[in-house]
Amino acid sequence: PAPATGMVGVWRPSTHLFILKNGTEKTVVKWGLSTDTPVTGDWSGDGLSDVGVFRSSIRKFILKNGTERTVAAAGLSGDLPVTGDWDGDGLYDIGVFRPSNHRFILNNGTEKTVVNWGLSTDMPVTGRWS
Repeated sequence: PAPATGMVGVWRPSTHLFILKNGTEKTVVKWGLSTDTPVTGDWSGDGLSDVGVFRSSIRKFILKNGTERTVAAAGLSGDLPVTGDWDGDGLYDIGVFRPSNHRFILNNGTEKTVVNWGLSTDMPVTGRWS
């Protein structure tokens, strides 16, 4: 099948811009600092993806949902950010992959889940596989 529209975008560190493609239209959102790592997820549960960044220098996610901003602490220095709906409630949650011990530490806001998976040289991916 052909890919659905609205599924791709880029984040330009030099200008702090998310440039999101929706068919022939584009949306531009200024967010973050050039040293941040971009993340996306449905923070509000409305079925649409929102933008955010992981600022490793302070180990915090800074998430944008319309005019709202949410800041959440996560991880240690060297951790890599991950997002997903860990508890199936329709809201994306945050987490980190810790390469030093190949652990995912997933936080749904009320509890943390630790998953040992992969190798220290792996890059994390998340999704719904079944």
